[in-house]
Amino acid sequence: MGKYDAVIFRYLSEPFRFADLFNAAVFQGDEVVRGDMLENDSERYVSVEHKANTVWSKSRFRDLKKRMKNGNWLAITAIENQELVDYAMPIRMMEYDLLEYEEQVRHLQGRKRETLSERGIKENAWNVRMNAEDKLMPVYSLCFYHGDEEWKGPKSLKDMMNFEGASQKWQELFQDYGMKLFCVNEIRDFSMFKTGLRQLLQVLPHRKNKKKLWELWERDEYKHLDRDTAETIAIMTDATTVLERLDEYKAEGGYNMCQAMDELKKDWLAEGEERGIEHGIEDSIRNLMTSMKWTAEQAMDALLVPAEERAGYLTRLSC
Repeated sequence: MGKYDAVIFRYLSEPFRFADLFNAAVFQGDEVVRGDMLENDSERYVSVEHKANTVWSKSRFRDLKKRMKNGNWLAITAIENQELVDYAMPIRMMEYDLLEYEEQVRHLQGRKRETLSERGIKENAWNVRMNAEDKLMPVYSLCFYHGDEEWKGPKSLKDMMNFEGASQKWQELFQDYGMKLFCVNEIRDFSMFKTGLRQLLQVLPHRKNKKKLWELWERDEYKHLDRDTAETIAIMTDATTVLERLDEYKAEGGYNMCQAMDELKKDWLAEGEERGIEHGIEDSIRNLMTSMKWTAEQAMDALLVPAEERAGYLTRLSC
């Protein structure tokens, strides 16, 4: 799991944010899922294989999984955080769902074995198998993509298939497996979000665009953030200064990213000035090389460029 994936994982673990993302991604902002409906469930699936008198076990982990209870109805909701485009994502999502259903079947069979044991009935292959009364909890999985690039990967199992030369009938016969994909850089309506997730998701597509961050953080909605949201925004935008001094931006009602922006502006302006000086000297070296037919070393001699800085200029000039 990458650094940004881990940060998003921690942030979305909170039930009301988890519910907020699910509602926006699946139900267009309607409050179908509430945080108080959700409880943590194990993300680990263990499969056991028997080979040559040896038992092998293999573990797989979902990113986030919660059991949802709505009255007497139970369901499994899950989110996979994705920072990079994965061209095998539909198969991964299908595998996780299958592992969940297999886990439910094993638990169901385990309960049958316990009941049989309590009644003194010998277990066999038939009396522990599923019957008409046995039902499973449905699984609803969401792929949450928060990367910079456009998602050009497949959105369903069918998108991964090669149908070249196949007739339309074979394509129609194929049993597809859809994937619910939610891309941060495709969101147009942020009003669907009811938690600090709105402020975070507005930032993510522009995390490398300082001008856009400048504009966003000056909005009133960024003046009273909860700590988790302020901290996550700082990490996701690589705003090290803000993260180190976060407690200084605590104000009545939350953390003020507008105030933090004032500090970042100073850093960015200083960085810009430094780059401007470097580029100015670099341009002067190029001009002298062109107009005077000098070598780079001769141009730097004329401009009195310090010896310890020359290697850097030579590298950039050769690009």
